[in-house]
Amino acid sequence: MEFFSSFKMVGSAVLQLVILGACGFVLVKKNILPEQTLQVLSKILMNLFFPCFIFNELINNFKISQFKSFWIYPFFSALIIGVSFVSAYIALPKKSDFKDKREFLAAITFSNAGYLPLVLIAALFSGTKASQLFIYLFLFLLGFNVIIWSFGVSLLVSNKKNFSNLSQFFSAPVIAILLGLVVAFLKAGVFIPTPIFKSINMLGACTLPLAMIVTGANLSLIKIQNIFGNKQLQTVILMKLILVPALAFFLLLVLKIDPLAKFIFLLQAAMPTAVSLSVICRTFDLKGELANQAIFWTHIFLIITLPFFLIIFKIIADLA
Repeated sequence: MEFFSSFKMVGSAVLQLVILGACGFVLVKKNILPEQTLQVLSKILMNLFFPCFIFNELINNFKISQFKSFWIYPFFSALIIGVSFVSAYIALPKKSDFKDKREFLAAITFSNAGYLPLVLIAALFSGTKASQLFIYLFLFLLGFNVIIWSFGVSLLVSNKKNFSNLSQFFSAPVIAILLGLVVAFLKAGVFIPTPIFKSINMLGACTLPLAMIVTGANLSLIKIQNIFGNKQLQTVILMKLILVPALAFFLLLVLKIDPLAKFIFLLQAAMPTAVSLSVICRTFDLKGELANQAIFWTHIFLIITLPFFLIIFKIIADLA
């Protein structure tokens, strides 16, 4: 009975993600949401709605007495990225004519660490648990953003172009996390005027459904290729969605942290390839063919692999 109740809970949450993502996918395919408009919508989400959501959650729910080891979560992101990169390097095809080595490594190393986990947490949890998980996620993203916009870019770009845009390190979500932590530390939230506070709350409330709609819409822009016969892409999917989460799962047996923190750790390890890689490829005029295919297909197969890991974890940790 425990298995079936867990399957129902996790399956329902994943189905919500699929429905929201499908809405964005169809909107673009039907040209109701043109690509240029999608780019604007993505920027609004990244620079307004998501930062407001982050700031609102932190000033309301972050208490230093409950998050004494908050500083360790950025290191968790480095740990997952490190394990993923080593696994990818071991699995790297040894063919001398394999020209997509860097995209292969990046596709396995970096995950969709922001929007997808955010919406999934909201679908699976509520109340205090959801708020605590949101904060764990935001702290995790601090480390992830620094690494993907430094090591991630250098991994893909190599010496072809110089990367010196420090503004990427201090994107709007990162600034919102840092500002929210400062306000929470100083307990200065009480000084925020009520109209401003309510406005931030309302803007942040738009984040969850819009995040999945934008994710689905971005997936629709990728020209789909057949995965059969593409051994490199098959390897990326296998490593990204099965091997890396399995390694993280066994690593959690050693880590002495609370179950909710373990959940975030496993959730991040089980996520598909980062959509940000496509942004990096477009920014630096890279081919991005393998990276884009990995983004699309890992998001599709996630529907199967994610429930498997979360169900097992839920049965063991009993997070319901």
